[in-house]
Amino acid sequence: MKLNASLHGLSHRILMGSSCRRGRIRPPEVPKKRRKNMGRSFSPRATASAGGECPGATATTAASPCSRPDYWPHRILRAKLDPFQSQQPQFPEARSMATALAADVRRDVKVISLIGVAHFFSHYFQLALPALFPLIHESTGLGYAQLGLLGTVFFVTSGAAQTPAGFLVDRVGARPVLIGGLTLLASAVALYGVSTSYPFLMLLAVLGGLGNSIFHPADYSIMTASISERRIGRAYSVHGIGGFVGYAVAPIAMLALGHAFGWQQALMISGLAGLVVVAALWLNRGDLHDGSAQVRAERQEAARGGGIGVLLRAPVLLCFLFFSLIAGGQVGLMTLGPSALIQMMGTPLAIANGSITALLTGVVIGVLIGGVMADRNERHDIVTGAVIVCVAVLLVMIPIFEPAGAVLLGLFLAAGVFYGIQGPARDMVVRGITPPEARGRVFGFIYSGMDFGSGVTSVVFGALLAAGHPRAVFYCIVLWMLSSIVCIVAAQYSARRESAAAPAAAE
Repeated sequence: MKLNASLHGLSHRILMGSSCRRGRIRPPEVPKKRRKNMGRSFSPRATASAGGECPGATATTAASPCSRPDYWPHRILRAKLDPFQSQQPQFPEARSMATALAADVRRDVKVISLIGVAHFFSHYFQLALPALFPLIHESTGLGYAQLGLLGTVFFVTSGAAQTPAGFLVDRVGARPVLIGGLTLLASAVALYGVSTSYPFLMLLAVLGGLGNSIFHPADYSIMTASISERRIGRAYSVHGIGGFVGYAVAPIAMLALGHAFGWQQALMISGLAGLVVVAALWLNRGDLHDGSAQVRAERQEAARGGGIGVLLRAPVLLCFLFFSLIAGGQVGLMTLGPSALIQMMGTPLAIANGSITALLTGVVIGVLIGGVMADRNERHDIVTGAVIVCVAVLLVMIPIFEPAGAVLLGLFLAAGVFYGIQGPARDMVVRGITPPEARGRVFGFIYSGMDFGSGVTSVVFGALLAAGHPRAVFYCIVLWMLSSIVCIVAAQYSARRESAAAPAAAE
């Protein structure tokens, strides 16, 4: 009762003391006697006993109007005390911005997912045939040397065709090149399953290598043109993770399918799965941008003029050398590291192979961290150099201290984390030195350095193992990686000098 009377009195004091004086609201005239009764209670029983009634009430009213929420003092009181509920302002511009931001995020997620899945299948198909070599050998009688030559032809073709694929991306656009390349690669893998002769397998290896060559120039061109600036580092991160997961899944999945259905059916199933991804890319091709109309015109003009000069710029050549060194160290560690461990300190085979599993697990974790870091800083060359130093320190501890068991696995896991962090950062460096009209050819040329470095270092490290120097393998890997730091920092410095000199030359 007292609360109702107080609320009623408060509403009148607010109205009579502010709104009525300013002429906003004119309350109805209430007799003096009736005002006293109104101040006692809002309930119909109290007003009836007092012999008064609320304004506008009739004898047939079931409840006093004063107790209704739409009674005018209540409305004004709510407007005074809770304006955000009763008089919430509307901001159509803010709603439009929020809607546009949500649409922007959805588009970025869709593009990153599509490109990540395509890159997954690129790496999956690289190991699809080698994973089945034991089954193919038993079924067809082909020797391992013949089967290994198929893999060599595939990778040599892919590495040699990356730069021409980049020129093709700049001429016709990244979207059709990506769809066409994945179609060619998936079809080649599916046709492995129906091949009846070794020459036909060799032809399919060449076609598969051509299809595989387009992914780096096409993927990075689409991501650079499609993804928002604030999320581009995480896009590169997802792209890299897709490749590593493809490598991890392929041997397990292909062997499982091969034992369940046969090696030919396993290849056909995998190839058809890749064609499903092609269909998804085609249906969502409208979201896969590869540059504005102006950039397309610049690309066509540059393509007509040859455009080879952009590949001879100092930053581009230094990045090519960086990828040759860093990939050489990585591939040497992954392929010959277990053998070096066994030869150097008699590490059990399970631990030696488990070290590479720990390394790859760490790389995936590091790539996730590196994507976030790449979006939050601008000195990507410094980040790349710093984490590579950490990798080198961890790896050089192995031949010096000869750790075993869990300690050895922990070192490989930590090295993988730091190595993964540099992935998105180095991609951001390449993106920064690449002119928009030459994204395809620059990305294709620079990333072909990975194939070049992998081929050279495999020979060098293999010779060291054959000569009985397993420690030298780790020391050379560390030397390769430390040398790559000089290349990436020099590339960034050279790019800045070019940018600073460009306005002066224009004047």
